[in-house]
Amino acid sequence: MRGLYFSAHRSSKAVLKVLPLTAWLGELIRAIRVEDVQGLVKGDMRGVIGKGFRSGLACAGPLSAYCFSGTTHKGAGLKLTERLRLIELDSLLRPVRVMIHKDYVITLPEGKLSVKKGDEVEVPRWMVQTLVSRGVAKPKDVVDVNYINSYHYKERRTSAITQLSQLPQDFYVAVGEYLRRLDEDIRAQPSHMLINDRDVSEKSLLELSQLRLNKIMRLAQTDTEEDVLGNMTPEEALVYSVIRETVNSWRKYVQSLIGGGAQ
Repeated sequence: MRGLYFSAHRSSKAVLKVLPLTAWLGELIRAIRVEDVQGLVKGDMRGVIGKGFRSGLACAGPLSAYCFSGTTHKGAGLKLTERLRLIELDSLLRPVRVMIHKDYVITLPEGKLSVKKGDEVEVPRWMVQTLVSRGVAKPKDVVDVNYINSYHYKERRTSAITQLSQLPQDFYVAVGEYLRRLDEDIRAQPSHMLINDRDVSEKSLLELSQLRLNKIMRLAQTDTEEDVLGNMTPEEALVYSVIRETVNSWRKYVQSLIGGGAQ
């Protein structure tokens, strides 16, 4: 992650924030071609290496410019799976709150930052695992089988067929990270408890995502002017926009047949 620049300040509530200043990445994303982004999704950085851009002010979600649909949009040439992958990559730049467990000096590209035991720190998601592996910090919100089950239960209790319960914006990314950690733990030291947690988590996630997908599909077919995106994650909002655009295109096509027949 060389080239990222960070600023830090201590708020009135003694919450230390480390925020990525990523306008340079935003400029890079605006300049590169769709083919380059497709390579980035597949892990190939050759299309973007060597493009020199200045550092700038903080900007959030630079990769999201390629995620949403539309024939004239930057992401028009990308497949849905590629756009979803970009959302996942984009999440690495979003802040995650962690609790500091010991005094430590975090080395950043632009200098060093001292944190103390008991601080609450917001750091980019890509940095969290490094701090956790060194015993420096742990995420404030624990993602585990109970975390997944709680949102699964809330969704099942939301009986309206077009009403979504609210999920954290990073829900799917965080759960994906948790499941990968579980898989690593099971390979290293398998146990009945770990395997059971893995099975239950997978079942709850699949059921939750299907419940929400059914509602999203219904919402995409309605003409409601309500803010339907408020309770969706970025991934779900993308799926909603793709379905809605497809439905609208189909309706326009059928309408054109009717109009043509009337002439």
